Amino acid sequence: ISQITIATPRVLPTYEQIKEDYEKQGYSYGTEFIKFQAEESFSKNDPTVRRESNSDPKSEPQSVGSRKLNVMGDKRWRKGNQSITWKFEVPEDGLYKITMRLSQGYNDGLPSYRQIEIDGQVPFKEMEAYSFDYAKEWRGETLANTQGEPYLFYLTKGEHHLTMTVKVGPIRDVVEKTMEDILKLSEITRKITMITGPEPDPNFEYELDRNIPGLLQDLQYLSERMDESAEKLIELSSKKPTMANNYLQTRDQLRNMVKDPDKIPKALKDLENAQVNLGTYILNLQSMPLVIDYFEISPPDQEVIIAKSNFLQRLKVTAINFITSFTKDYDSVGSVFEETGEGTVIDVWVSRGKEWGEIMKEMADEDFTPRTGISINLNVLPAGQLGAGSVNTLMLSITSGRAPDVALGVEYKSPVEF
Repeated sequence: ISQITIATPRVLPTYEQIKEDYEKQGYSYGTEFIKFQAEESFSKNDPTVRRESNSDPKSEPQSVGSRKLNVMGDKRWRKGNQSITWKFEVPEDGLYKITMRLSQGYNDGLPSYRQIEIDGQVPFKEMEAYSFDYAKEWRGETLANTQGEPYLFYLTKGEHHLTMTVKVGPIRDVVEKTMEDILKLSEITRKITMITGPEPDPNFEYELDRNIPGLLQDLQYLSERMDESAEKLIELSSKKPTMANNYLQTRDQLRNMVKDPDKIPKALKDLENAQVNLGTYILNLQSMPLVIDYFEISPPDQEVIIAKSNFLQRLKVTAINFITSFTKDYDSVGSVFEETGEGTVIDVWVSRGKEWGEIMKEMADEDFTPRTGISINLNVLPAGQLGAGSVNTLMLSITSGRAPDVALGVEYKSPVEF
């Protein structure tokens, strides 16, 4: 700990209060249109959040034939407090609306939440946990209230920063409630096990409802809590999410135990499984993926049209990718450089996962090559192909005189063996 500060909390105004302030200050609408790509982010607070590739025909730039990192976020941008910041220039002072082309097709019905900041400050309360509803298709979304009225942001001329941070939002209530329910269920399971043992005799009548005071009331209480959690998730979602059905299934199991207490010993495994399932639900509920293609900052009265791809366009891209797959080099990562005599090109082989190779290639292209003038060709090979002692890719390449300049992920004993 480097510092402890005790301060009054900042009370965020609502948008209506901010809107009144706009009117008092006499702010006018901006007239300029600004567009910037989401993959060109300024900073992020987690190295696992990265650019991704999307083959939708309307994604910019198109990722057809070769794989281009043309979007930002996706499933890696899902954990609490992971944030991405973008930098953009505003040509003149004024009120603007913010639109983005995005997709949120995960968690089957549940929304994803983001805290949105302009220049390091949440502008008003509605931006603390803005909801992006579930929808599988790419869409354009203008930040707006539930009635569809766009939120306006006053931006001065010059450079600005837009930050989006993953938040759990109102789903936090369900998560906290589920944590409490797991503890309660664990307590009930222990009480039952103290009487029945871990392997109950199916032919013995344990009379648990008499030997454990309040058992049926506790089970009934938990079933009601499962019902409340399911209702809350349905209320927050654009459609009935799968997660709500999971809670309802656990509720029905508990209700059946209350109706027939003699079946509780036989259902001991079900109680233990319910505990495990609830723990999984907590992890799933806190997952908030979102993928963004680009941002558009425009005057409030300007119509924003985000193009959607149709079936024929998607079919064309699929056909091109299929034909290209017969000649495509799947081992190479990123751009491939030819030996022209003008600059040094190093061939690097990596015996690790493709994502590992992609990160290394990205770092090399952004930092190493501009700094040294040395280009990198990087190939990913399966594990075990860079070892000694058996016939493998590296052994054959050395024998044929076509070995790489650098091999990474090699076993520590391999250089000695070679």
